[in-house]
Amino acid sequence: MNNIFKKFIIEQQIVDLESTLRQKGYNDLKKISSNRIAILTDENREDVLDSLMTDLSEFSPVRSFDTKLSSVGHISVSPNFTIIAKPKSKQGGSSAGLENEAILANKINEFVSQAGTFIDVVFKNGSKKFTCREVTGAEEVGRKTLKTEKADIEIKGLKNYKISVKKDNAINWESADKYWKEDAKKLLKKIKDKITISKVGDMYRLEPTVAIKASNEDAKKVIFGTDIKKGSGCIITKTFRNDDFSFDENKNELEINCSDIIETLNDVDEDKFPYFFIRNDSTRRTKDFYPGLRILAVYKKRIKPKTVLKVKSS
Repeated sequence: MNNIFKKFIIEQQIVDLESTLRQKGYNDLKKISSNRIAILTDENREDVLDSLMTDLSEFSPVRSFDTKLSSVGHISVSPNFTIIAKPKSKQGGSSAGLENEAILANKINEFVSQAGTFIDVVFKNGSKKFTCREVTGAEEVGRKTLKTEKADIEIKGLKNYKISVKKDNAINWESADKYWKEDAKKLLKKIKDKITISKVGDMYRLEPTVAIKASNEDAKKVIFGTDIKKGSGCIITKTFRNDDFSFDENKNELEINCSDIIETLNDVDEDKFPYFFIRNDSTRRTKDFYPGLRILAVYKKRIKPKTVLKVKSS
């Protein structure tokens, strides 16, 4: 195989990889070299790499914690490609882009303005619908909400509808360092014979990492918080594109395509049910807990039996 043909094959493979990443919702990409791609994100970069391990299973990904390329490690993908995660906020104007919830709010406001009156907004997933009546606008509220609140968008209409927005590649419900700290201490003490907590410098390391299914009461709190109520709010899952929005001028109705609509605990798919996950994170220093350990409420699908000790709920 001559060098030109080899180069063509490699270029085609990285194009296929980039295409797959975009299909999975990783739209902010930066090609660093012929065999290295960076995902630009303002989310926790370790979480993004963990999510990639599931999303790119067809490429036989291998997680590396080597810090030569990035402080949070990287992922190697068959045959010889590397993916790293870089902070989007440090990339300058070239990486600027609307966040997922901003796209949703802006689209709703755009169609309200176009109609010149109030509209109905219908979130739809197959036969399941959540309708916001007589909508006059939408506002991002995710940065204004209390820690116990979950809404990212407030849609103003017949009611003030509270909407939490998750991307299609989401794997976390929330950071639970404070909420579940005392329970985590009790759990680690209970299973002390099955784990090792070692101290390296002023940080601790847990082997193996630990997960346990949330109770229904805890699940409701981490999913719906104190502000999302049945009938006036829901959680929707979608990484939005322009073709997800369809406006019917005759009905003054904006239909929004979603991957998931959650109003009650019964709407939560099994692979998304919350688990509390205690893992290593060198950036975490939670008061009155082990420095270097982090507590997350995550989707069940994030828990990998081979690397995580899954504890049965009592």
